[in-house]
Amino acid sequence: MTSYAEHYLWSDLELFESWLWKIPLSGPLVVEVASGPNIVVPYLLEKLGSDFTYLSVDINPGHLRLQTKGLSRKESAYAVQATACCLPVRNSVVDLFVFHHAVDDILETCGQAGVYDSIGEALRVVQPGGHIVFSHCVFDDDPFTSEISLEDVEEMLAEFDQTNCDRREAHHQEWLFVEVE
Repeated sequence: MTSYAEHYLWSDLELFESWLWKIPLSGPLVVEVASGPNIVVPYLLEKLGSDFTYLSVDINPGHLRLQTKGLSRKESAYAVQATACCLPVRNSVVDLFVFHHAVDDILETCGQAGVYDSIGEALRVVQPGGHIVFSHCVFDDDPFTSEISLEDVEEMLAEFDQTNCDRREAHHQEWLFVEVE
């Protein structure tokens, strides 16, 4: 376990970035839920030279404002105050869906059923051949991070029977890369 005070790195980005290089991203619609104020996902997409539309979904309007201020490509980024359990997005239109350090936040605000519902929503909006990525780490001072794991997420995904999963352990956190069939 790691203390939040020691570091809360949006870490192991090399692993995330190398995975992003392997998937086709040409003008994609990217949705990130429970993103807080971080700008990691749009930063990596810009670094890849990808033309993209980024939709950040969070229940906290303050986080959305902070994130929007930090983005360099504001013209292709949209902030939506909503819950990951009920997305204002049409079916099968998303290319990349990101839960970066999000499942524990969803667990805290919406419970176990909310995590399951948010996975179902991601599967609803991601088009066949699209991708979902999860990252997760455990912090000593955040009890919700130890109450759920990516193994739990993988079991929930298996109930939908629409995905191929690749779980990886990196230095600071775990990653789950999912291809939607």
